[in-house]
Amino acid sequence: MNGQIEFELGVKARNIFLYDAAIKCLKKSAELQNSEAMYLLGDIFANDYYNFGHLFKDDEQIKTDDAQALKWYKCAADNGLGKAFIEVAVLSLHEEQYNKKQAEKFFQAAITTYKNLSENGNIFALKTLAENYEKYYFAESLYTGYERKNAHIANWYKMAFSALKKLADRGNIEAKFQISDMIHRGKGMRENIEQSIEILKSVAKSAKSSDDKIPAYRKIAEIIFSEYETKTPAINFYKQAAALGDFISMRELWKIYELGEVVEKNISESQKWLKKSEELQKKFLSEINL
Repeated sequence: MNGQIEFELGVKARNIFLYDAAIKCLKKSAELQNSEAMYLLGDIFANDYYNFGHLFKDDEQIKTDDAQALKWYKCAADNGLGKAFIEVAVLSLHEEQYNKKQAEKFFQAAITTYKNLSENGNIFALKTLAENYEKYYFAESLYTGYERKNAHIANWYKMAFSALKKLADRGNIEAKFQISDMIHRGKGMRENIEQSIEILKSVAKSAKSSDDKIPAYRKIAEIIFSEYETKTPAINFYKQAAALGDFISMRELWKIYELGEVVEKNISESQKWLKKSEELQKKFLSEINL
């Protein structure tokens, strides 16, 4: 057994902000040596408040806990999960648990892992390699004041974009998501917000699965919110994702109508979307009997 059932339940619980259930399921999975469960526990304690805090109800709050995050990321890394290496490296630079030797060790492990993967034909590893350099150097400058640059980062991004573009042109949806992200952030090519959105629209239009449509619709909405002065077009994309059952989009609509900063305040509409999100939570809890 590798705790896959518990892991999948933990993922679902986390995605609808049921953190008590998520942590319970993921810890059971982690006890069965599921590295992905260990990694997701690290994510929950490291990132979830920053990513979703504005969408939490009062009884859903979870505080960041760098010590817990480092513990679980390190468990995943020690279990051989490559994507955990960079998280251990970055958290090892934080003031309360500063350990430069450990940070460098896991940073080098991350770089070696993704260089090997890229040299063995893993196209997605090229982008991850560049991102790992950037993430570590940024953390290093933030927590230690030491700034260094790597002239190769831009080249890694260019190589990644070129390879991913070919894959996307052959219809690979994950590659389309990745090049949209790179175009949005100006990594590997010139920044072009409109082009990034058009790629996501094409994914949403052609994808057969809601698992692909939902992140495309939601990402379009997020880009509009972050990049455009007029944000109202984002609402329709959130609604399209919400109509497919996306919990996060339901919560975004709840806040949009509650705050009235993008559209006219509408408490009735706000409560409608909050209720829909709560119905998903209740349904999940009834199905797993927690």
